[in-house]
This record gives sequence, structure tokens and C-alpha cells, in this order.
Amino acid sequence: MKKWFYKVYGLIVESDIEIPELLSIDKNENKVDIKIKKDIIPKDVIEKIPSYSWFKYDVDSMVFTVKNIGSFYIYDGKNIVVQPSENADNQGIKTFILGTSFGMILLQRNKVAIHGGAILIGENAIILTGQSGAGKSTLTNAFRQYKYQFMADDVCSTIELQDEIFIEPAYPQQKICRDAMEKMGYMIDDFELIDEDRGKYVIPTHESFVKEKRKLQAVFEIQPYDGEEVKIEEVSGGEKMKTILRNIYRIEIISPHGIPPAYFKKVINIAKNTLVFRIKRPRGQFSVDRQIELIEKELMLKCNV
Repeated sequence: MKKWFYKVYGLIVESDIEIPELLSIDKNENKVDIKIKKDIIPKDVIEKIPSYSWFKYDVDSMVFTVKNIGSFYIYDGKNIVVQPSENADNQGIKTFILGTSFGMILLQRNKVAIHGGAILIGENAIILTGQSGAGKSTLTNAFRQYKYQFMADDVCSTIELQDEIFIEPAYPQQKICRDAMEKMGYMIDDFELIDEDRGKYVIPTHESFVKEKRKLQAVFEIQPYDGEEVKIEEVSGGEKMKTILRNIYRIEIISPHGIPPAYFKKVINIAKNTLVFRIKRPRGQFSVDRQIELIEKELMLKCNV
């Protein structure tokens, strides 16, 4: 069977499934971190893992099923087994590999992954985070239109080196909803629709993509609110850690078991070594230009960027 080799989040991937969204690398079977296989997931494996709402989870394994797409078994921080449904859409399979499956791999590898986009400002990275619908991808895309470089769209994987926090690059692609694309002047027909239910399109970002890790300078949490103007405030004390914790990608999966002490320590170190801000944007207004202006101003004041 043909295999493809990729690099994502600083990890080497060997895959039975072609995933052209990822950065291709030369074949290197001796240094593989993650293996993606198409296979049957054994029933005894599924039955022994405890169930929680839409997924089955144990400390080092997870299984979830998506109707008309397939089942996904992620285990030991280095294996993803995909059992496609009959006539499954290949785009759907890739979506759940790139999202939930990789997110679970990062959790199993004890890597703190924050739900959001990453942009390079100066020599350092910032993360734009927030709950679903907050406007993370829209603001990330707006930064790209301002000619800032891009590191991640949906999942930001962190790594600590000598008391400094770095972001590992994801892959050169963004997903943007139709209404944001129209407001930003995109020709919709030039892009591929990948999520019909949410009206999301793929935007390639090869020209602006950063391929090496960069130091994390700040985290900006976006919160829609019912006011009239964009506001920004720095978060301090214990609220910094709470902000990071609630924006960890797929935190709901590990929450029933409690957060492992070693993982919690990493969150503390991120809070200690990173600036955290909260952006309140008016609900229903398109305010990305003002958000960027305030972010640039804060970074100039606090970091001399």
C-alpha cells in the first residue's frame, strides 16, 4: 500500500490516506511520530473504552463515529485508525483527521493545544482564541490580508523550551465562513466548500505560512458582546490560567477524568510566560480592522513590537 509522509505540529506523520493539506516531506520511516491507517477497528477495543456523550474515551485511547463518514480510533499518542463508512466522503474523513483526531493525539502526547489561529507579529507568534463563533478564523484571515504571516487556523500546539513557550506550525490552510469571505472581498466561486452545514470554505495559505516554530508572545481571547465598540483589556492573575484552560482544544474530552498534574503544570507555565488579553467585539458588527488596530497597539506598548 502506498504511504504518504507529512510534518505537522513538529511531528512526522506516515499515512495510508493522502492528505494534501499537510506539508509533504521525504519518506523517513525511522522517525515516524504518528501513523494513520485505514483498517477495521476491533469490536473488543471499542467495547472496553468507557462512553461519554458522542465519544468513547480512556486515558490513552479514544473512539468516535461520524455518520456517513466513519469511525476513528486514536491511541497511545501515535496512532490514528480510520474505518470509513460505505461511500464515505474523503473530504469528511480528512476533516476529522485534521481536527479531532490530531487534537486527541496532542492531548495524549501531553501537548497543550489551544483552540484558535496563530499569526506571526514581528519575530513572535500570537494566538487568537475564543469559543465557537467568536470570530477566530475571520480575525486570523484579516491579519493575513494585512500581510502578517500565518502558523495555524484552528489548533495551536505549544511546546516549552528553556522556560519559553513556542508554537509549532500546523498546515497552510484556513477555513472561513461564506459571510466573512464576502465582507473581505473574496470571489466565492474560486474556493472549495468543505462544510456545507456551516458554510465554510478552504483558503490555501502557502505564501504566508511559517514552517518553523516561533516563540508565543500573547494570547488574545475574542468575546462577542452586546456593546457598540471594540474593547481590549489585559488579563492577569488566576484569570490568565482560566482563560487558557477554557480554550484548550477538546478540553471536554479529558475533563471527566481530571487534568493530569504534568499537563496542568504546562498550562501554568504558559500563563506565567505569556501575555493574555481579552477582546470584546460588538455582536453583529464586522470589526476586524479595529480589532487588529487595538492588538497592534497593545503589543507595541507591552512588547515594543
